[in-house]
Amino acid sequence: MTHKSIKGKAVSDYLAEFPVQEEKKEAYNFPDEEILVTNDESWELYFDGASNQMGYGIGVLLISPDEAHTPLSVKLDFSVTNNEAEYEPCILGLQAAIALAVRNLRVYGDSSLIITQILGKWKVRSEGLSLYQTYLENMLKNFENRPQFTYLSREENQFADALAKLASMISIPNELDNIPLCIESRE
Repeated sequence: MTHKSIKGKAVSDYLAEFPVQEEKKEAYNFPDEEILVTNDESWELYFDGASNQMGYGIGVLLISPDEAHTPLSVKLDFSVTNNEAEYEPCILGLQAAIALAVRNLRVYGDSSLIITQILGKWKVRSEGLSLYQTYLENMLKNFENRPQFTYLSREENQFADALAKLASMISIPNELDNIPLCIESRE
């Protein structure tokens, strides 16, 4: 027999011979207990924009710390460039987070241009985009901590992408301002 099997047999024999009758609650005294507790109250925001022959749409997914998902999908009734179509959902998502009094936010998008411009790694050269950038920077002052911006691949941002495509392709009747969206999973 190998040493491991002998040790394993000894442990199992001991546990079989002396079973634990009752659970003992031991009191531990941690003087710095509050340091051990992590309270991550960060929300997550995923955004994406879409422009195609049918129109322009933006998709936003807000996820609360308790995993509640809030999807937003908006059809734009004005013409935008592809890059402006990426700034629009980011701004909409930040506006929604501000309205919900979110203090800590992690933002994810699949537009490397927008993310790197927000992070200050690239300069904004387009006059149209500089207006978006200035507006977005002013919005960031509403958060307790500056939101963290992270680039995601398109595959990792599928839900926001689907919302944006849905909004760009749908035709909303004139008498309606909004259409409720319900997404559920069935087995």
